[in-house]
Amino acid sequence: MAPALQIADNHFRQVVRRIRAGRVVPFIGAGANLCGRPEELTWRPGQFDWLPNGPELSAYLARLFDYEGGNNEDLVRVSQYVTLTVGSLPLYEELRRLFDGDYPPTVLHRFLAEIPTILGGRPADRDHDHPPLYQLIVTTNYDDVLERAFHAVGEPFDLVTFSPDGARLVTASGDTTARVWDVASGQTALHLIGHDREVSSAVFSRDGSRIVTGSWDYTAAIRDALTGDVLRMLTGHAREVTSVAFSPDRARVATGSRDQTARVWSVRSGRTLLVLRGHTAAVKSVAYSPDGRFIATASNDTTAKLWNARTGQLQSTLHGHDQPIWMVGFSPDGASVITASEDQTARIWDPATDEVVAELRGHTGKVYGATFSPDGTLVITASEDRTAVVWDAATGRQLAELRGHAGAVNAAAFSADSKLIATGGDDGAARIYRRRIRTTVQELLEWARTRVTRELTREERVRYLREGAEATDAEPLEIISL
Repeated sequence: MAPALQIADNHFRQVVRRIRAGRVVPFIGAGANLCGRPEELTWRPGQFDWLPNGPELSAYLARLFDYEGGNNEDLVRVSQYVTLTVGSLPLYEELRRLFDGDYPPTVLHRFLAEIPTILGGRPADRDHDHPPLYQLIVTTNYDDVLERAFHAVGEPFDLVTFSPDGARLVTASGDTTARVWDVASGQTALHLIGHDREVSSAVFSRDGSRIVTGSWDYTAAIRDALTGDVLRMLTGHAREVTSVAFSPDRARVATGSRDQTARVWSVRSGRTLLVLRGHTAAVKSVAYSPDGRFIATASNDTTAKLWNARTGQLQSTLHGHDQPIWMVGFSPDGASVITASEDQTARIWDPATDEVVAELRGHTGKVYGATFSPDGTLVITASEDRTAVVWDAATGRQLAELRGHAGAVNAAAFSADSKLIATGGDDGAARIYRRRIRTTVQELLEWARTRVTRELTREERVRYLREGAEATDAEPLEIISL
């Protein structure tokens, strides 16, 4: 064997031994996309045969966003230029558009996906009492090519990203503070101070690293979610801040105020970027669409409005409620808007047509909050009537009523996995409910038998509990009890 090949062979053997021992962590950058690509070919937008490498992606973004800094192949500099000149949202939108394609795995991605089989045999043949030491792979790429490679060979994998995990809950209080709670223990994890008057709202950023609080002291505060420290104070509203929301990319914060405006702020600098004017009464709620393109606002003037998040231009106004609207939000896919009103209803809207697609009726008091579950199939509403109600988002049918608060329920939300529901009320309590789902007719009947409070007649048992009838699961149901 030639000396160069012998050196390479020895190197590969050492790498394999270290991979087997779990001591090598492959770190994949954009250059991995060159593996297997013919040298004479280059990437071009619109084709899905291979992904761009770093310089190709940088050059494309430089042309698209009119970069004038000299070296078009420096991806870091070009990305920073785009973020500073037009904001991070257009950059993320373009990256999402480029990488949302069915790109085939390269030879490198296939090799990494096949390593567990090489070291431990195929998944079905492995000794599950002594599983092989799986590798850790780190990638900086936006694509899902590595996941596709693992799927192609039938190899299981865990994909880990940094996002809210449902382990913490943040609440706002009339005592000038907000609190972060540990859901598992029910104990306070952080006590957020710094406002001079009631804290009206508090939310996490999508990645869980920041919290923004809004207060009746006319300000909002951006905080470190681990320490609670105030990073930026947002000042500019002329009245109380009623609502706050992070943009999906965490680069901006939107606030609503009793001064009849909403404002958009830079998280990095704390400066006002946009002022949204058009409501004729206090703005009670603000929300970003999941893709960050739109902002929704709700007002005491009985309307909700949709705005272009980048320009601040008014897109449409939703008419239908006859009392002030307390809350507005989007479904997880952005295809629906939900509002909660003092007219004792919540409504689901199609923002493309501005039409109501479902009206949620059943509360006997003002509806203060309405939120979709993370999968978009359910809605939770909070009301002055001391209850929270779970609804089927598609049909508007009431599924469950949550009782227990001694006063009005001001807010309600689902955990990230939809298994928990948290509510907050005027009684000063935050309650957590666990969802239990029965998915078949037989499970529903078994549950119903445990809720019957008296002995049923034979006819009632046949009619209502189907005793003597053949049970079937042909028509699955979803009934929620809490």
